[in-house]
Amino acid sequence: MLRPVLLLSAALSALTLAACNQETTPKAEIPKADGVVVAEADDIAPAVEALPQAAPAALAPAAAPAVKRDYWSDVQQIDRDYGDDAPDYAYDYGESEPAYWEEENGGRRYLERLSNGGERWYYYRQGEDQPYFVRDPDYGYAYDGGQLVVLYDSGGRRLDRDAAYGRRDYAGRYLARARDLRRAQAQAQRKQIADNEWRRREQQAEAARRQAEARRDRAEDRRDDRRDDRRDDRRDDRLNEASPPPVIVRPKADDRGDRGNRGDRGERGERGGDRNPPVVTPPAPSSPVVKTPAAPPTPKADPRVAAEARNAEARKTAEARNAETRQAAVAKQAEAKVQRDAAAAAQRKQAAEARNAEVRKAAEARNAATRDAALAKQAEARAKAAEQKAAAAKARAAEKAASKTEDRPGPAPQ
Repeated sequence: MLRPVLLLSAALSALTLAACNQETTPKAEIPKADGVVVAEADDIAPAVEALPQAAPAALAPAAAPAVKRDYWSDVQQIDRDYGDDAPDYAYDYGESEPAYWEEENGGRRYLERLSNGGERWYYYRQGEDQPYFVRDPDYGYAYDGGQLVVLYDSGGRRLDRDAAYGRRDYAGRYLARARDLRRAQAQAQRKQIADNEWRRREQQAEAARRQAEARRDRAEDRRDDRRDDRRDDRRDDRLNEASPPPVIVRPKADDRGDRGNRGDRGERGERGGDRNPPVVTPPAPSSPVVKTPAAPPTPKADPRVAAEARNAEARKTAEARNAETRQAAVAKQAEAKVQRDAAAAAQRKQAAEARNAEVRKAAEARNAATRDAALAKQAEARAKAAEQKAAAAKARAAEKAASKTEDRPGPAPQ
């Protein structure tokens, strides 16, 4: 896991000493799961933009004592204490599979996987259902009593109150998400994670994060090179615009020629020679000397300004990348929802068809029973009618026999 190492402040030292003096609570017994499981690659939590709407977190007053606390160092120390230990267990919550750690003193820590190797961490103190810190790939949110106290960037630097005010909506969503994680944990089935599987997964996640950081560093270097080139071009343009015209220095006239002419005229005047001066060829002028002013010294770039520019570019790149990641995650969740809705519709259709088949089968059974009862009743009526007919025939036969007996003559008298 990527855990930046920061020096603990004096406040953290005092808090650590105070915590050592407190009586610790034994760690709750955690039931073992039947099987060892590892979170699947698609068991990712929604990005903060995709979380349900919630009430924005209230911003704590600037003069609140909790504002001065070094939350970031506290959280980094907790991460160092855990090291690379596997979670106590994991459980299913929606489409994600949060991992859970519990400290000996009752503190708790949760981890949710995000898309593209991102992670979201929740930190709780003993006996509290609300987190005091939530950290995602871009920001760290510090809470006190449900109020947003401090907002950190991804490097652990405190941001101003305007930045914290602008993230109140997301801070409120994280609080609601944290409460839901705690409630779901009480009823969810716990899954054990083996130490070797956890270390292997962490190594893979660390390698992916390092590759992403290397890509970001290369992109930042390319942007810095382009920025330096543009800065050099602008400086050259300014120098060309501000340079004065070249200074041309004319060569000085050679006085020796004049002195020579005057000497010749004096000598000729004294000797009474020719008064016309001789033709003197002037010396050829030398080429003009062009003096170019020296370029002004290049101003030294302020390293703090350059660092702030790089940080701004890095944040902008990270926000663009996170926006793309969030859009991809939202699209994937929407696609998964469509598939779930289609599967649920197909199941409902199958259930309706099964219910209709059961209804038809029951109706056919009732109709068959009704027909059988009617046939039985008809057979009983026919049997009764036949019985009555046989009884009537027997009665008639008896009456006929009786009438024949009466008509027969009696014995002769003796």
